Amino acid sequence: ALLLVAAAPAAAQGTTGAAEPLVLSDSPDHIDVRARARTWLDAQGQARVEDAVRATFRPGEAGRNWQLGPDAALWLHLRLQRAPGQRRDWMLELPLPVLDLVTGYQWDGTRWRGETAGDTVPVDSWPERGRYPFFRLHLPPGEPRDVLVRVRHAAAADFPLALSTAVRHNDTVQREYVGLGTASGAMLLLIVGCF
Repeated sequence: ALLLVAAAPAAAQGTTGAAEPLVLSDSPDHIDVRARARTWLDAQGQARVEDAVRATFRPGEAGRNWQLGPDAALWLHLRLQRAPGQRRDWMLELPLPVLDLVTGYQWDGTRWRGETAGDTVPVDSWPERGRYPFFRLHLPPGEPRDVLVRVRHAAAADFPLALSTAVRHNDTVQREYVGLGTASGAMLLLIVGCF
């Protein structure tokens, strides 16, 4: 009975295995977590987050091309913990600009909260606007939290998954936009020069 009482909070949160949490500290400020994320393939694409919590996740496979097709959904699981005293905010990034649909789920202490982005959703509805989906993580210092990500994408792809501090993320986005602006300006000058 005592074991059941002790396990109740973890079951409510929905731990998807006894994975050790990835502890996030001030350094490094960017981490590729494709190999760290555990995976579960929902072949029917009908599972809800409550179903995914009870699923058997497998170790991650960095570099794998997933062929989901029109029906299947890939679920990714990370167990994260912000180090005590660490003040930086963290972002979960899926830097694939053509991603069809992705939903990030975080446990808020009482329920799973989901946010959705992707090509099939108007950018105005994204939790954070950008060229690709990313989600702001809510991680109380010193407390392990599970994060689940549901991906739907018709074409075969190796889905990139990374964690960045908010500062690093903002710097990267600014550099990307400067690069795009420079390339667009150069092309425009070339076109004008041809005339």
